[in-house]
Amino acid sequence: MIWNRLANFILNKRTYFVFGILAFTAVMAYFASTVQLEYGMQKLVPSSDPDMKVYQKFKQKFGEDGNKLVCAFDAPNLFQLPFYSDLHQTIDSLKTVKGVIGVLSPASAFHFKLDSQEYLRMVPIVESLPKSQDELDTKADLFKKLRFYDGLVYNPESKVALLIIILDGKALDSPDKVKLIEDVSGYLNGFGLRQNREMHLSGLPYVRYRNSTTVKNEILLFTICAFLVTALLIFLLFRSVSTLLVSLLFITIGVLTMLGITGIFGFKLNILSGTLPPLLVVVGVQNTIYLINAYHDQYRRLQNKGVALTRIISHVGVANFLINFTTSVGFGTFYFTHTIILEQFGIVAFITINLLFFINIIGVPIFTPICLRQV
Repeated sequence: MIWNRLANFILNKRTYFVFGILAFTAVMAYFASTVQLEYGMQKLVPSSDPDMKVYQKFKQKFGEDGNKLVCAFDAPNLFQLPFYSDLHQTIDSLKTVKGVIGVLSPASAFHFKLDSQEYLRMVPIVESLPKSQDELDTKADLFKKLRFYDGLVYNPESKVALLIIILDGKALDSPDKVKLIEDVSGYLNGFGLRQNREMHLSGLPYVRYRNSTTVKNEILLFTICAFLVTALLIFLLFRSVSTLLVSLLFITIGVLTMLGITGIFGFKLNILSGTLPPLLVVVGVQNTIYLINAYHDQYRRLQNKGVALTRIISHVGVANFLINFTTSVGFGTFYFTHTIILEQFGIVAFITINLLFFINIIGVPIFTPICLRQV
């Protein structure tokens, strides 16, 4: 029978398989270290969808509009020299941040002016920081006469000012996005602290930043929680530290395999694929508990370690394979949705769950007699 031959082959070549598993884990860990978070907008509909095609044509014609970060704050004393000077200096600091293209605000607004050749040129209303209140009042009168800005960057009725920070689109789709948003937020919140103002930040870049950092933290949190709950259940079930260590070892290898597969395909972690690490903890623990429990049962009956290990591969292997394969096929069907985020999830889940089976069916029988106490 093929499973008996496989069992004997695995046990006879166990040394090679141990090094093979260690080498495989090292390779997966390397590719796992290259995985990045997805910072861009995630497409939830197929590219062939008619509405998506219309949206893509719209972007090609009018450009991307998701690179504006906005900040609103109360400014009853906007045109008082101390407040205005601090705002102007904050804007100058924002412009030095790598990834900031420009800033539109009451202190950095533009107007049209005729040059010496009678051509209209767009020039800043305030080219240099006013040195007196009278000079600032003159600039403030010019700004208030420009009806274009009325209610856009400053509302004279509610005394609310708005800063529009234009960010580099390439930086927003890279890991530099986190530092960019944090640097911009730092300058804005620093201004708010100095002037005792509450700064209200919004805009797609800020929302995506909060979302991506939340996803990163939640992946780590849920994976750790899954590990802790699983470890507690295994310990309560087997009352053996060695059993716990073997189970956690192969669960960890499973999570690293998932991240490694993600890195090999060049995918990025998103809000959906981020659910796979805690999910694989659950899938992996059922494999190890099933095999370890079968080993204990066979050893009690036969009092022969070699035969017990052979039987858990030959008898339990078929059932375990079918459980894992049907589970992986269920997740793999997401590939046929023609939605990128679901396709990636289906590919990674299908490959990882099947690899996890082979790692467990090979590794658990090898490590079990080494680490587990005989009962």
